[in-house]
Amino acid sequence: MKKITFLPLIASLMLLSGCVNLPGAEISDVGLLGLGEPEYTVPEEISVAVQAVPGNVRPGRRMEAFFDIDNTGNTTLENVRLDDVDNCVFNLQEKEGIDGTNLEPLDKKSPTWTFEAPENVTMDKRCDMRYRVSYDSTAHALFNVRALSEDEYITREKAGDLAGLSDVRYEKTRTPVEIMAEVSEEQPMIEGESFLVHFHIENKGDGFVDEDGFKQGDIRLSFPGDILDLYGCQEMEVDPNNGENNEIIFKDIDFRNGRTAKTSCRFSIDEEIDTSETGTFRMSVDYRYVNDGLFEVSIVP
Repeated sequence: MKKITFLPLIASLMLLSGCVNLPGAEISDVGLLGLGEPEYTVPEEISVAVQAVPGNVRPGRRMEAFFDIDNTGNTTLENVRLDDVDNCVFNLQEKEGIDGTNLEPLDKKSPTWTFEAPENVTMDKRCDMRYRVSYDSTAHALFNVRALSEDEYITREKAGDLAGLSDVRYEKTRTPVEIMAEVSEEQPMIEGESFLVHFHIENKGDGFVDEDGFKQGDIRLSFPGDILDLYGCQEMEVDPNNGENNEIIFKDIDFRNGRTAKTSCRFSIDEEIDTSETGTFRMSVDYRYVNDGLFEVSIVP
């Protein structure tokens, strides 16, 4: 792979509202070029409510936990699991499981678990009953690059029209795992010019990405091969067929301290651009997300 010399980061992508064919969750809000991205609350893709009945259990008696697990987003969550983590001193007698279930948007599952308190408790005992919900989902992002022929660039610069071409669409799904992307050069670019796409993946939610991280094929970047060529990428290993069908497939990637390392891929605008061209990058990240929770119950002799 060709060695890349990093360029200083010059401009951020501007976030623009509008229609876009991103599957799933809402796109981010409007931002301003050079001022970073707007603050927003990361929505939950899944919500869990638990009711323990009774909340105060006699020794040797039964307690039931009623779960409501809702897909609160607008994408299908796959391979949803509900697992017990710590049952305190209780014996889990019956577990109505969610094991590999798919949850459609606004769909809900309501399993019930049955516990029995031990008989040898002689003093009040408070218990934290811990559980885990995990699921598979996908984050998406797209952004544009705009290229002009050299003649068109000169004509527009002379007329003072370049500023209107500097706004670049950048849209992404609002998911706990978020794609952060930037380009190294101001827009528009000139035919034959090279640039870098910088990106990293970051956990913005309250849960965590499965400890296995990202495997080969989980992170994919497609690029507009009709107007530019790929030179190579740094920091992350890519599939040997890197660039075929205008797509980069990344290999196993560590996810440490809530984020991946920043990666850069170098591209070059074609030498011959027909006046003005706009190309779209599309990125997707498959991930397994984990949320831990607890509910309280007491044993009262």
